[in-house]
Amino acid sequence: MKKAVTFLLLLVSCSSSSQHYIPPRIPDNLVNDRERLEYLVVHYWDNYDFRDPYIFVEDNTMLDYFVLLKDVSCDISSESIFRILNNASRNNQIFSLFIDTYRVYLFNPESFFCDYEKYLAVDEYVIGNDRISQNKKREFELERTLIYTNRVGDKATNFAVVDKNNNLVALNDIESEYLIVFFHNPDY
Repeated sequence: MKKAVTFLLLLVSCSSSSQHYIPPRIPDNLVNDRERLEYLVVHYWDNYDFRDPYIFVEDNTMLDYFVLLKDVSCDISSESIFRILNNASRNNQIFSLFIDTYRVYLFNPESFFCDYEKYLAVDEYVIGNDRISQNKKREFELERTLIYTNRVGDKATNFAVVDKNNNLVALNDIESEYLIVFFHNPDY
């Protein structure tokens, strides 16, 4: 995570200018908090100039977006991500910057905002985009395969561990109505 954040900060600091970004105004007719939040997430980047690769927003603006994204459904976040990447795809530098930013915030397991289900929209967009090279698409196909492995609600992939009696035990061999699996790496 440290490397990814450092990379992101480096990208931002290398920009020739930074702008104080102002998200769009929420229409007055949206009074329900949920509707207002969803509108803001979907339209968050409407005022951003996707054509200028030398302007990127301040760190807090991006962070604010991910705070909002955390509180909406996958459908709304997918709509937002597709909208942003569609606009950003007109400029390769901006597109790469947004892709990398999504990776740092949504795909990195050490990120507070990590959410593979929401990150799937990034993978789907890139894989379905005709302007992306096959080599780049393969990278996102591998990510998608990783995400689809052991999804919440799906049966876990079988693996084996050594128990306290030095016996090899496979996950599928455990007969129990409920099972809690705790992964811990004390050396990390």
